[in-house]
Amino acid sequence: MNKLLYISIAILLLASCSKVKKSQNRIQGQWEIISYHQTDIAGFTEYYDAVGTITFGEDTDNTFTYVEDYTYQGPSGSVVVQREGIGTFTNDLGLDHKLDFTLPVAFTLNECTFRLLTKDDLKIEQRDIQFTHMLVLKND
Repeated sequence: MNKLLYISIAILLLASCSKVKKSQNRIQGQWEIISYHQTDIAGFTEYYDAVGTITFGEDTDNTFTYVEDYTYQGPSGSVVVQREGIGTFTNDLGLDHKLDFTLPVAFTLNECTFRLLTKDDLKIEQRDIQFTHMLVLKND
C-alpha cells in the first residue's frame, strides 16, 4: 500500500512539472497584441486601441523572460509601455505567474494569469492595485 502511495505522489509531481514546461513552450516567442482593456476597482471597463508585442523567452524550468513593447491611446493621449523582467510560474498548472520587472523601474505584479492558452491565441490578465489589465494576443 505504501508503494502505491509513493508511486501516486511521484506521478502527480511529474505531471505538474510537465504542465509548467508545456505552458512555457506554448508561450515562447513574440505575440502581437490584438486587444487591451482595463477594469478599475469599481468594475468600470475601458477598451483601448493597442499596437505592439509581448515577447516570452525561456530562462529556467520555472521562469521565463518577459518583454512588453506596445502603445495604446489612453484618456490623456498616447501611452507607451516598454518594460521587461522575469516571470515566475506560481502554481503547478502553468497558468498563474508573477512578473518581476527590472526595466525601466523595478516592481512586481504578483497576480497574473494566462486565461486562455492555445497554439495561436493567449489572454493575459494582470492585476495591480488600481486595475485589472486584460491583453489578448495572437502568435506571430
